[in-house]
Amino acid sequence: MDRLGAFSSTPSAQLSRHQQLRVQCVQGRPLAAASLRRVVRPAALPCPRAAAAAALHRRPAVPGRKAYVQPLRAVAMSGAQDSLTSADSQAQPLEIEIDNEAEREFTLIRVEGRGQGDALLAALSSGLQQFGVNVNSAAQQSEDGMVLNVFKVTTTDGKKVPKERWDGLRDLVQNMASTTKVSNQPAIYGQLAAADVMRLKGQVQPGLTTGDAVALELAAAEMAQAAAVFVALEKEMDKLRAKGADGGVIALKDTARQEAAAVLERKMAAMEACLAARRVIAVPEQPKTAAEMMAEQMKAAVTAPPSVTSTGPAAGNGYEILLQAFNWESHKRNWYKDCIPKVADWAKQGFTAIWLPPPSDSVSPQGYLPRDLYQLDSCYGSEAELRELIQVCHQHNIKVIADIVVNHRCATYQGEGGKWNKFGGRLAWDNTAICNNNPAWSGRGAHKTGDDYPAAPNIDHTQERIQNDIIEWLRFLKNSIGFDGWRYDFVRGYGGQFVKIYTDATVPEMAFGEYWDTCEYTDGVLNYNQDAHRQRTVNWVDATGGTNAAFDFTTKGILQEALGRNELWRLVDAQGRPPGFVGMWPSRAITFIDNHDTGSTLNHWPFPNNHLQEGYAYILTHPGTPCVFYDHLYAEGGLRECILDLLAVRKRHNLDVRAKVQVRKAAGDVYAATINDAIAVKIGRGDWSPNSARIEAPGGKQWVRACNGKDWACWEVGTNRKKLSTGASNTASAASTTQHQHSHSLQDATSSAASALTTNSKGLVITAQQLSPSSPEVTSAPTKPVNAMAAVLTVDEEVFKSAARVTSAFLLLLAGCLVWQGVTRTSHMIAAVKRKERYERAKDVSLLPIDRTVFVAGCFHPTAAAAAAAAAAAAQAVKRKERYERAKDVSLLPIDRTVGNLLEWMPVFFGFFWTSMILTGGATVTAGWVYVAFRALYPFVAVNKGVTTAGAKPLILIATVPAYGALFALASPVIRAVFF
Repeated sequence: MDRLGAFSSTPSAQLSRHQQLRVQCVQGRPLAAASLRRVVRPAALPCPRAAAAAALHRRPAVPGRKAYVQPLRAVAMSGAQDSLTSADSQAQPLEIEIDNEAEREFTLIRVEGRGQGDALLAALSSGLQQFGVNVNSAAQQSEDGMVLNVFKVTTTDGKKVPKERWDGLRDLVQNMASTTKVSNQPAIYGQLAAADVMRLKGQVQPGLTTGDAVALELAAAEMAQAAAVFVALEKEMDKLRAKGADGGVIALKDTARQEAAAVLERKMAAMEACLAARRVIAVPEQPKTAAEMMAEQMKAAVTAPPSVTSTGPAAGNGYEILLQAFNWESHKRNWYKDCIPKVADWAKQGFTAIWLPPPSDSVSPQGYLPRDLYQLDSCYGSEAELRELIQVCHQHNIKVIADIVVNHRCATYQGEGGKWNKFGGRLAWDNTAICNNNPAWSGRGAHKTGDDYPAAPNIDHTQERIQNDIIEWLRFLKNSIGFDGWRYDFVRGYGGQFVKIYTDATVPEMAFGEYWDTCEYTDGVLNYNQDAHRQRTVNWVDATGGTNAAFDFTTKGILQEALGRNELWRLVDAQGRPPGFVGMWPSRAITFIDNHDTGSTLNHWPFPNNHLQEGYAYILTHPGTPCVFYDHLYAEGGLRECILDLLAVRKRHNLDVRAKVQVRKAAGDVYAATINDAIAVKIGRGDWSPNSARIEAPGGKQWVRACNGKDWACWEVGTNRKKLSTGASNTASAASTTQHQHSHSLQDATSSAASALTTNSKGLVITAQQLSPSSPEVTSAPTKPVNAMAAVLTVDEEVFKSAARVTSAFLLLLAGCLVWQGVTRTSHMIAAVKRKERYERAKDVSLLPIDRTVFVAGCFHPTAAAAAAAAAAAAQAVKRKERYERAKDVSLLPIDRTVGNLLEWMPVFFGFFWTSMILTGGATVTAGWVYVAFRALYPFVAVNKGVTTAGAKPLILIATVPAYGALFALASPVIRAVFF
């Protein structure tokens, strides 16, 4: 509705004791003078209203006064009005006019009085509806305390209100305007609630922070108003049914009732969030001492969330940033070739992994109806081009994730009855591979373990042969093609236990699934509490043994609802955590805004286009593994710049999947949080900044703005205060960010006396004085990024157990090698004694004949013969000793070298392994197992001529290169944390 109308004063002589009214209708034409009537006033007015009434009649005329027109709201209904009558008011003087002549289709009702304002307009709008009069429009105009309300109404059948009903209308207005009845005993549902809403909304001024008490009161009033409307419509429905009304009329009224139920549900959710916020969003946290932070770290090292059941590749090393590098239309181009030149930019922008579309031959060009799994020439490009793309990604240290579609598979040939259930290619299955509750394909396998996918034959994953075939195909993709991880499509179609089998057998670097489940709704409204929805995702991840992560559809649903409807109170749950899956299990949550299904050209569940920047401000600063959609990365209008700025902040502060979030504010128009005590983010039109909220930055430093955009801003911990010049002014903050950079300067400038600096997205220092709208940014010395080691290190119990298992395995390997070495040396000692005995016996046997000959026969040269025999025996003894030493070296050298190598690298391995496990939350456990496994392989390779007396041979590289590679993987998180 619009507030329309004109109001002016004329000398009181024209109308006894009152000014003349001229109402400007919606069409803009004034009422005819004939429709104006003198209003009959009561002879006496009850105290204490008499003084106000007298003042009303004495009000002087002000010629030339202009009308004040203010829009209120628009409501489309049927309408009507006619004639004039007078009204007495027991509480305050009111002029009530009813006119059927001014409008061709409607009856006009005009109510004028002092001090009624929005409350009476709302109350009358609700009351007239309950009286059986449809309100087409309502307008209000006020001046000097006098308020004129104009209603266009009709009867329920669309006609003007007949004169015989005017008395009832007059009584209705009088009753509703009566202070005693309206306040204490409202006769019509919705009057008091609507009035309270109008009153409280007047206390909420744009651009100012609303007090929590006022916000709570407003939420309660809005809920009461919505409940009143809903109850009134329920009563009308009962009356219509009782009268046997036409089905069409009842259906129309039921539509309105359903809408009212949805509004009520939304208001109830807002009230629930308000109450939760008062419980969990506490007074700003006091800075912790070093001892307190150390105690928290020690406690976190042995504490684990109860839902964690195992470790695995899941979301990678904990610092991954994922790019979905395709959309629904990518198959129309040679996509692999298009991506190759972009890889270097993706690496510079901070992406550590890209997700590619399904690689196999498919009935649908997008790849989601696969046919021959081993045929990798697809609409996206050839197998050779795919290999080249993966190779280029690996050169830039980017992991490549394959989209794995194994819930279903399209057949190549028709089987019995003309059903398409015979598969071609290397995996030539028949209908025994199809689930038996897939009747369209005559499946003869076991019953399906998940939801049915009707578009194609559903594969029976319970069969061992099917599992082995899928595992071999995945190994082919990993070992031959070069993929590093898996994104499992439509995992609701088969049990999570099978996903665990495939993941364990192939050991990818990342693994996550698309568990797309419907959020919780009531009467078409998203519930505030989405615990049941996100728990179903937790259950699926549990079923995989924790080896897989999952897309956080809960966060997407809540985030787009909160931003699209200005209900940012949704962004915190009743425990003060993020409300999505990421709030329950952050290390297993893949957060995202849109993908090829929800957005792109399919638009199954798109994120509000005008709130994309705010959405990325949330997921790129919060825990979990963020996934950026290709379309958004290359979008125009500032979205690309927004994403790149936020990526830089995330990388600069090494935010990981378990970053600590503290929600500072969650109201209708503003959400604010701090992350790892190093980043602050604000989303929404409302005002907030860490400086105005007096949040202490760690280390005696200052909050400075890192980047901002439309309705969002991000701050980071900047330069230490003691290094700032005394002449610098305070940093700009975030007021309503619709003015982007320069709209952030007012609030912080008045909220803190300390001087500060601010930074742009490139990390250059800018004084606040240089951020005025009239001057460009002027840069000086670059700031040093915040060291990630300052963040609180946490490790859960399961991670601790995994690390202990790897450590135990290494120590058992070392013990086994020491036993092997001892046994080998003992056997050689025994052999040496036996060799010596044989040598002595051989020497005696070889010397005795010549000695006897010399002694008995007295040969001509006995001495020379004896010397020759002794020399021959000695030479033979030397040769035997040399052979023994060579044999001893060859047999002892491999185990000696193995033990020495293990002892030499043991402290290095343990240091990097335990530190990286703590830093990444257990993501490097696989690298630890790889190191131990290849160290165990070392002695076997060494024995088989990998190590000789001449030195190590190339064969030994089979065991050493992977081990050193695993050691480097363990060292990388430590190096990043210390130096970057």
